[in-house]
Amino acid sequence: ADRLIEQMDMVFYYITQGIEFDDNDQQWIDARDTFLNPTGWMDGGSSYGLLFNGYGTAVVNIGRRTTDTFGITIRNTEVHNIKVKPYEGFWAATTYDTTGVVGDGSGETAIVHGFFFET
Repeated sequence: ADRLIEQMDMVFYYITQGIEFDDNDQQWIDARDTFLNPTGWMDGGSSYGLLFNGYGTAVVNIGRRTTDTFGITIRNTEVHNIKVKPYEGFWAATTYDTTGVVGDGSGETAIVHGFFFET
């Protein structure tokens, strides 16, 4: 854990204060490989400048967890320079029959998640 924190600190100070590290320092090499993104492009399905989410993680179900997300005020905020090569995600809710008897109200809801990848 200490090594990870040290590497995050190295990258933080490199980006925010321009502190340079020895290019042959294995700790710096590992920090660069793990935390720096020289292209600036995000490879996730989406990229957000601001994300508001209810209880729980904001993974896959972004926008679906809205519990206790109210009273949010944003002022004097600018989001810029976000770049992404998206893998488009989707979700869908569907009802399926559990008894084989159409119209008996036995349907259950399933949520389907997936991604579209460029080929």
